[in-house]
Amino acid sequence: MTKNLASNRTYAKRQLYVQLCGHALGVIDTETYEKELLEPLLNFDHDPVPNVRLLLAKLVKNDLLSHEYFGKHPRVLRSKDKLREDPQDIEVVRFFRTDEEVRDYAKNQSAKKKIETREKVESDTSEDEAPTETTQSADNTNSVVMGSTETETMEIPVTSPETEPQPEAEKPEDDVNDGQN
Repeated sequence: MTKNLASNRTYAKRQLYVQLCGHALGVIDTETYEKELLEPLLNFDHDPVPNVRLLLAKLVKNDLLSHEYFGKHPRVLRSKDKLREDPQDIEVVRFFRTDEEVRDYAKNQSAKKKIETREKVESDTSEDEAPTETTQSADNTNSVVMGSTETETMEIPVTSPETEPQPEAEKPEDDVNDGQN
């Protein structure tokens, strides 16, 4: 029954498995726990749902690492290292780092996301969709650069604020003064 929880598609049932493993740690013998529960439990270190990884991180930190046998277990230590470097959830990482390390982690993750975003934008932009750049020469022509390979020159009259045609000032109509006020 518990193995069905470990492989269930519903994240709440996988969370339940983590909680059951936490309770079972103090109830069943170490050999049975390792043989029946440990591997499916630690496979949650790469679960797609952050809250499942969060419960696992809490269990690893609070119970498994302090356990006489499992605290030195290579698979537990590998999961701890993997959770410590969780690429998606800083709350998971927080269980295994100091406050300063968490701040550094957050800065690094932010920088990685900026790079990934920039790379995605660059890969999504084809030459057909490339931005255009317009430059103006001294002879009142503009060069339009499309993408990175084509250059098209168009003659466009350039006006500056000093040379823009000004609207004609309204001429005052002749006042007809017939001497009456």
